[in-house]
Amino acid sequence: MPREEHILNVTSAPSISVATSTNHPHKLSAQDLMSSNIIGQVDNKFIACLCRRNFASEERADDALILVDQHAADERVRVERFLKDVCYGYLRKAPFSAGITITRLDAPIVIVLTRHETQILENPSVRALFTQWGFSFCFEDETSLNSPDFSQIKVNGVPEVVSQKLLNDAILTKLIKSLLAMDMREFEGMLEPDRSDDCETPDNISWFKALRWCPIPLLELINSKACRGAIMFNDPLDVEQCERLILQLSETLFPFQCAHGRPSLVPIISLNGLGGPGYRREIDWSSFGKT
Repeated sequence: MPREEHILNVTSAPSISVATSTNHPHKLSAQDLMSSNIIGQVDNKFIACLCRRNFASEERADDALILVDQHAADERVRVERFLKDVCYGYLRKAPFSAGITITRLDAPIVIVLTRHETQILENPSVRALFTQWGFSFCFEDETSLNSPDFSQIKVNGVPEVVSQKLLNDAILTKLIKSLLAMDMREFEGMLEPDRSDDCETPDNISWFKALRWCPIPLLELINSKACRGAIMFNDPLDVEQCERLILQLSETLFPFQCAHGRPSLVPIISLNGLGGPGYRREIDWSSFGKT
């Protein structure tokens, strides 16, 4: 029997494959991850798990030892939690109404925009899109800078999910300017999408469909928040915490990649064919001493 050479193949799909030279791929699913046995934390960085897939038709089991990146795993759990809140809110509301939870600012933040950017923001369709994603402005108090090229706009509401980050004037200004730099056709496509099918059944898939309309600068900020607050390398975890994290990871839509697309786990070895207790590989002694 030819020796199996294990090759890792990671894709964006909610599964991960370990292909072999004998053309018998072993796919690891989220369900396999959910039912895995937690061995423990390794070097305060990874979680070692034993995954078993049972094949009733063939009366055999496929065991695999995997290592889960604890930071990437928690980052994936956090980013999907944030995105669900934002996208479900967006899907629930009609145009020209607040779609997600908004943090109202008692002291509005003043940002400086060019006259061209201000004119874009004054467009009712553009303002409606900002409103749907949780931004609100005070146009009544627009302040002149005694310059024909710039104006001051007061922001009095931001998306709650990234409100702490947007309290920074520089980050808020950069985000608003990035959104205003988008092509007007992109605004129109995000403002009036066909959302009827997605609103009917708010399941684990419908929020993901709404990401096509989420402005990229806002999505990047949510990804950053998920990363910054996640479990880090060198954070010690006991077995119970490891089990809870793996369970949460298995319930995500994309458990095998972090918020930035990097793999969250890697299969180390397939345990099939390694033999039971006391198993020893046969040694070809006749090959020793040959040059």
